[in-house]
Amino acid sequence: MATIFKRSGTAVTAAVFAFIAFVMIVAALLSEYWVMADLERRVRNSTQTGGSKHFGMFKGVSKQDFGLGARERDFEVKDEFEGVANDNVMWATVGFCVLSLLVICRVIGLSCYNEFTKPDLTICGTIGIYICCGVAFLFVMISTCLFAALFELQLKKNVLRPQDRRRGFSSTDKAQLGYSFWILLGAAGVILICPIIILIRKVHCTYCFKAKKHEISTVDGVMLY
Repeated sequence: MATIFKRSGTAVTAAVFAFIAFVMIVAALLSEYWVMADLERRVRNSTQTGGSKHFGMFKGVSKQDFGLGARERDFEVKDEFEGVANDNVMWATVGFCVLSLLVICRVIGLSCYNEFTKPDLTICGTIGIYICCGVAFLFVMISTCLFAALFELQLKKNVLRPQDRRRGFSSTDKAQLGYSFWILLGAAGVILICPIIILIRKVHCTYCFKAKKHEISTVDGVMLY
């Protein structure tokens, strides 16, 4: 058991930002724009536009143009990239995101509980919230680093199946990280706002307390403390 900062809505504000981070991570996981790539198709000695491809952690869409219009195909990532990219890294990315969501739920719960419960019933206090935010931030950063490494080492070079490459399609140096990845990275920044809000409030309260304690005034020539 531990005490928490002055109860003036700071914990609720931190919980709101934690919830925003939670929503951002879920949105990133469920969206299909972690990677976006333009495709090229080699025909004889010329190169033509071959369509596009984008995907997320679970699903994606491929549009291949054989010269008579693009053919759209939905696919499951776990099947599409077997033998193309390291599936274990993708699942590790998802796993660390899920862990961060669990920790963020704890941050929200602790913040709300410590704000509204009785002073002598607080749990973990500010230190607990700092630790939870730090762990959630660490998990999100591990996720982003894992996927960024996978992208630079494999996906940037190729996002196509072997049969697609045999048909003349290529995505070499045509792929880029999509907005879903940047949403996840932004969630890491939002998570850091939570402990910063609490820390700033604690510093402010401490400063005001000390300033009032040493305040000296004079009335009719008499010094008042």
